[in-house]
Parts: sequence; C-alpha cells; structure tokens
Amino acid sequence: MLVGLLAVAVAAAGMAAGMAAGAAGRGEARWGVHDLGTLGGTESAASDINQRGEVVGSSRIRGGAWRAFLWRGGAMTDLGTLGGRRSSASAINDARVVVGSSDTAARVGHAFRWQDGKMTDLGTLGGRRSSAYAINERGEIVGWSETRKPGQAHAVLWREGRRIDLGTLGGMSSIATGINDRGQVVGVSETPDRGPRVFRWVNGRMTDLGPRVAPDRDCCLGSWWAGGSGGVTQINNRGQIIGQRLFQGFLLSAGKVRWLDNSDADWGGPSAINDRGQIVGSTGRPGSFDAILWDGARTTTLPGLPGGWSSASGINDRGQVVGESVVEFVETEESSDPYWHAVIWTLTRG
Repeated sequence: MLVGLLAVAVAAAGMAAGMAAGAAGRGEARWGVHDLGTLGGTESAASDINQRGEVVGSSRIRGGAWRAFLWRGGAMTDLGTLGGRRSSASAINDARVVVGSSDTAARVGHAFRWQDGKMTDLGTLGGRRSSAYAINERGEIVGWSETRKPGQAHAVLWREGRRIDLGTLGGMSSIATGINDRGQVVGVSETPDRGPRVFRWVNGRMTDLGPRVAPDRDCCLGSWWAGGSGGVTQINNRGQIIGQRLFQGFLLSAGKVRWLDNSDADWGGPSAINDRGQIVGSTGRPGSFDAILWDGARTTTLPGLPGGWSSASGINDRGQVVGESVVEFVETEESSDPYWHAVIWTLTRG
C-alpha cells in the first residue's frame, strides 16, 4: 500500500469491474467495486476524486517506480515527474488541476501542480523538500515544506504564485492536509511540548482544536505526518472537520464532536469528507483491513477485490468513493505480500 500514504488494464469501452454486493435482493442499492488497473506495474492506489468522477493517485510503472496518475474516461494517464524517477498525486479539483509530490532531477521531493499536461514545481520555504496534499476550487494548494532551519518543516499555502508560511502552534513543525473553498485550512502542528495537535488556520491565524475536541484528555490529537497512526485531517465547505485521536476518528461539526464508530479497530480512521457530511476511511485489525463509509449514524463496510483488504481515501458529493483494494496475495519464501490496485466504489440499484 502506498503512503506518501500506498496490472489490470481498463478497457476504453468501459471499466472491467469486480462487482461485489453491498446489499442483497432485487432492486436494492448495492456497492460495486471497480478495479482501475495500473500504469503497467504491479500496484496502484487512488487518493482523490472530483465531482466529474476523475481520479488521481499513484501507480507503479514497468520497472517498479511509482508515478502520479490521472484516471478519466476509463483510461489511466502517467502525469510524469519534475525530472526525477518518482511522483505521486494527492488531490484534484473540478478544473482538473492535480497536486502532489515529485522527485526533481536533484532527487529531492518537491510539491507540484499539474494542469493540461504540464507539471510545475511549487518550490519550498527555503528548505530542500516540499509536498502538496490538497487543492480547492479557487486553486489554492496546501501541504508542507522544509524551511531554511535544519529539521524544521511548516504548513504552507500556495496562493496566486505566493508561498505562505502558516507557522505552527509553537512547536518546530506543522503540516497542512486540507483546505475548503472558503480558504479554511486544517492540519497538524507540534506544540511547545512537541505533542502534535490538530489545527484550523483562517485569515492568518492558526487555532489549536485540541481543547475543543478532547478538553478532558491529556493525549495529543492527530499524528505526525499523514500516513502515521493517523494524521489525516480534512475540512469540507460546511466547515466540518474530520481527524483522529490516536486510532479513534472524530467529526467536529458546529462546535460539537462526534466520535466515529471504529472503536473495535486496532488501526485506521477517517480520510475524507464530502459536503453532504459522508466520511470515508478504513479500519484494521489483525488479518483484515476494511474500507468504511460513515453516513450519519450508519456505518458501511465497502466490498473489496478478490484479495479482500481495502482502504478508502476520497469521496465526492455524488457519493463516489476511491481508494485501494488487494487484488491478490503473492506468496514468497518469507511472507504473503498484498498487491493493491486503485479502485472506485459506486452505489447502484438492481
């Protein structure tokens, strides 16, 4: 599975789909899972989907390197790199602008913006590396960048050609993982005691959401860097925020906190929220890994490819969900290795 998070060709006439029923019976709604294939390598993973149903993520190419891809109209396109060997796509907006991270010719990772076949280096805050995680419909991009100070990385907003350092909650480093169309940014920051906390940044001010989410708990909120034991924090256009405390996911809406039903999981949590308030993510325990949809009080486990394991990472307002699922386990002398493919889930009737 690809962090940054983690081959079947898709026919031009339509998707070759592995279908699994999410409900039984004629005329009932059921979830179908569709394999998006790869760029010629063994694995792929989808990270985001826009309202048009266009999907971005990362796939191995022949030779094993990971490349950012755009999937639309049944075809997966390699978005290239900034001169290096590897790239990964994190998000896409409805204008088909893609953001992510790519190796440069100097073999360091830089945030990129891709549009109409051209990948642009977004640069850094003075350090060597950067990465972009989210984009809104105004074209504003957020992520993180190393600064000139060794060992320090800050949340950054790329807006109208400028790089804006969002600062921290008093600690050394921070990372921005979500932005809505109002320009509200969310992410995780270190505090003076080096504990990571979820933040919201609005109009130049970063606010610690820890006391609001868990005022009676000493343990930190969030987790350092996306893909750790948490770390994914997102915000929709209604201002609803998802995140997690250790492995317990939460929704912060209208000043109230609702803890998501994943208390029996050993790891996982929410990854994305749409403007309808539907949340997707994953839950894991020894021997299983499931893609989950939280819709109000209802929790749905989404079906997987033949390998069974799945993880959801993005959802649009039409309720289309993307992520990855294991197509097969490959046996080696020492282990059984899962091979993941990018997938899209759709709810259909009949």
